[in-house]
Amino acid sequence: MLSFQLRRAQIELQAHRNWLKTFVVKSSHGEAQLSSVRNFSSIHRHGQEQERAKKEWNPIARARAKADAEQRRRQDRIAESAPEPGKKLSDAKRRKRERWEGRRSPPQTVELKALGVREDLMKAVQEYDVATVYRLYAQLPERRPLAAEDLRAIAQCAHQALRTENQKPRHQQHAEAKQEILALADLLAKDVRQGNVVPSRPAHTHLMGIYKESGYLGVGAKFWRWLEPQDDQHVGADTYAVAIELLAVHGTPLEDLEALYAKALARFPTNFSSYHLASNAIIPDRDAETKIKGLPISLLQAIVTARLLRGDSRQAYLALDTVFRLYPTAVDGRFIRLFLDERPMSEAYTVFAMACRAGLTLPTAVIKNLMARLRTTAEQDPSAQHRIVSLRAMLSVMHLYLGATGKALPNNVAELIIATTTLFRLPGIDRLEGKQRKKLVDAVLLSVRRMLESFARFGILPSTGAFNSVLMNIAGYGKSKETLGIVLKDFEALNLTPTDVTRRTVLAVAGLWKDQSMIEESWEKIVEARRAKNEWPEPTDFFVLSKAVKATGKADFAQKQFDTLQMFIPDSHHSSIEYAITKAYEPEDDTTTARTRLDFEELHEGVQKLNADLAVLESETRDKPAVLDFSDKQLPITLLPPEGALKASDETLRQVYDELTTEATAASSVVADSDPSA
Repeated sequence: MLSFQLRRAQIELQAHRNWLKTFVVKSSHGEAQLSSVRNFSSIHRHGQEQERAKKEWNPIARARAKADAEQRRRQDRIAESAPEPGKKLSDAKRRKRERWEGRRSPPQTVELKALGVREDLMKAVQEYDVATVYRLYAQLPERRPLAAEDLRAIAQCAHQALRTENQKPRHQQHAEAKQEILALADLLAKDVRQGNVVPSRPAHTHLMGIYKESGYLGVGAKFWRWLEPQDDQHVGADTYAVAIELLAVHGTPLEDLEALYAKALARFPTNFSSYHLASNAIIPDRDAETKIKGLPISLLQAIVTARLLRGDSRQAYLALDTVFRLYPTAVDGRFIRLFLDERPMSEAYTVFAMACRAGLTLPTAVIKNLMARLRTTAEQDPSAQHRIVSLRAMLSVMHLYLGATGKALPNNVAELIIATTTLFRLPGIDRLEGKQRKKLVDAVLLSVRRMLESFARFGILPSTGAFNSVLMNIAGYGKSKETLGIVLKDFEALNLTPTDVTRRTVLAVAGLWKDQSMIEESWEKIVEARRAKNEWPEPTDFFVLSKAVKATGKADFAQKQFDTLQMFIPDSHHSSIEYAITKAYEPEDDTTTARTRLDFEELHEGVQKLNADLAVLESETRDKPAVLDFSDKQLPITLLPPEGALKASDETLRQVYDELTTEATAASSVVADSDPSA
């Protein structure tokens, strides 16, 4: 190949010399010039001879010459890039040649139009306008004005737009918006494969994330199969991490994912990451901060995700122990959320408690999901003992989060109050004696008051929903008429406006009390409030009314009200309302309630324990409503005793753990074992 290029260069040089010899500059000695040579003058370059040459050089000849020149250049490129006979290109050289050929284009100048479109494109990226980004990117006459950072910004814009769309309630999500995001991702991935853009590892990682979070797992897996064998300009540890998560959701066997994880650690062995991320690694000093830089923690999180999805909880917990050992106060919240989503409630609570004791600031969505799971567990379990355990766990979760972050969330306070008041919906609560019911009402009201007082220090005011639950459960199911008056006065004292739900709750309470006059009075207030807003009663109002009059045996009142207001209610609601009123004429079935008995002493004792926990929280937050120090606290971190746990003290277990994971302790242990005098 070299000899061919050298011969070609020699021929071109000789031809150029012969052409130059045809030009002669006049001598100052007045020597005669040969008639066969040319005069090097402006007349030759711009005069009559050039005009005559232009006429002879017609468009067809120019096109033919241009095509011949392009053909020669193409043959030269093929000859230069062709491997020597008998020599096979390596994968790296082959990929390098493909990228070079893909990025090379005949014009070596950037069009001014492309630069203008790029400016508008990056402005749309900053505004997260995906539709405009897609339109402008598709209009780019060439991709070369885009740097690697530009590609990263475009991919990140699409990824963030997808996450924002996914966080919306399901009924507010738009399929068209997701399709625009995926269309942009497909266009970017196509240009990456064809070499039209400069490689960008962060951009490729975002593209893999888009395919994972949008559910287009097959497309993402196909893109990864092309991406993995590329060089380090295309893939990094973070790219492998997203690929492992995508393939785990896609159904790839755990053995293949573990092999991919090991391959990533071997390909990017930064600071011996394969050793430091191992479950049996030893740290120099537990009390000192880990100063190892560049460990691919995202890879560890990805393999934890795969292990949890495949049921290998043992290896997942060993990886969690590793990350807590390396960075005990800086664990990513995504690690914690994985266990809260995939493991049973007892294990999820323990992981959450460990994170809070370490002082981690977890996203609010983590505690919201955990509180919702605990409340659902409490309301679904008919056992009084289990209901109390769930309530105390909810309070402990709020205590832990309060200590780690120094703040409380209004929704969590409302969740706790609502779950506490639902104790009066336990089967058999209506069979309690009057004195027992009154005693239980006082204990639960004390708990609610302490909750309100404790969290008021953090700026949390009681919500309307919490008051409605007190009305419905304590006043209604607890048959406490005093509570109704207290709550309505609290509404006025706190300048809270009763809502439609509040008025329906009072109507339902009247039905539980079997007070027909109160039912009629409450219904009149509902109609008046609706008319004040230029509205008419909704089907839900009639549903509550039908259930209330069923308890009193006055279903005719509901039928009369519907006949009066029927003309103002849409026809589409008539059938459902008529069905509810028809059900009100049927007798109640009390067989289930009659068979159920409730242990009052057990329930009351559980509420007393809940009040004791509230007293502890109140004392700790009375003078310092801020982040709490859990180092000297013995807050429970387990809901249930772990199965198969060693019967040893915490001090003994900690000593054994330190010997296995700490360098200084392990070394001293080895010396002690080797001492013959010991």
